[in-house]
Amino acid sequence: MTTARYTITSGLAGCYLPNSASAPQAYHSRRELADAIRAEIEYQSFPKSAFAQAQVRNLWRKIVHVDSASSMHFSIEHGAYEIAFHGMTQEEFDAAEAQGEWS
Repeated sequence: MTTARYTITSGLAGCYLPNSASAPQAYHSRRELADAIRAEIEYQSFPKSAFAQAQVRNLWRKIVHVDSASSMHFSIEHGAYEIAFHGMTQEEFDAAEAQGEWS
């Protein structure tokens, strides 16, 4: 089974330090990933149309092909702000969960 692992940060686009970072998240289907993206877009008050930037169908296809999201980073921008999704390997995911590397 393919699993995509991500942490999500948000803040001003291009800033070194984000305003917020999520706990590691694992998604087992394209729908789960899409729902998480939509939820983050809504939480950050981005327009619903920003969802198209993620190109979820193509993204999931690539994740399945390489069986990892570790190199499938992407961001969604609106105005001066961005939501960034940082792909993780299983090892990075486990280490981040164990150490609580999020705010």
